[in-house]
Amino acid sequence: MPPFLIRLLGIVAASLLTWGTMAQAHAAENVAAAETSSLSVTLNYASLIKVPEATTTLVIGNPTVADAAVQRNHVLVITGKSYGSTNILALDKNGTPLRQIKVQVKASPDQTLTVQRGMDRQTYSCTPRCEQVLTLGDSADSFGALTGQINSRNSSATGGAH
Repeated sequence: MPPFLIRLLGIVAASLLTWGTMAQAHAAENVAAAETSSLSVTLNYASLIKVPEATTTLVIGNPTVADAAVQRNHVLVITGKSYGSTNILALDKNGTPLRQIKVQVKASPDQTLTVQRGMDRQTYSCTPRCEQVLTLGDSADSFGALTGQINSRNSSATGGAH
């Protein structure tokens, strides 16, 4: 390969690398410039927040922590799926960030009782009678048994089991 062609390829590669770095920096600036708000959501509950009218796309940083869906009148329904934090970006049709929502998913303030036996944990909701509930962090055996009961009941209720 001729030396001038090798130099030309090196210049093109360096230009592409610089362009990619500049594009990433520009995208980060756009997100930083977008309106930012914070929202605390309770695990397994939904919260409402408005997004700009020009919103066409939502980007969820970690969909295992929270889920989001746009309803009429630009109302965003955010549901807490697991403990932790994430962010949601509202973008316009050009991909420009309009709003960034920082979401923190926290535990339910309901009256719960946690039973710890060694490394095994079970959680009960005591409103007014204590019943076992699915809670992230409970022992796998307890969680799996309760999930099986719930799935069986739901299947029976929808006609899936005979």
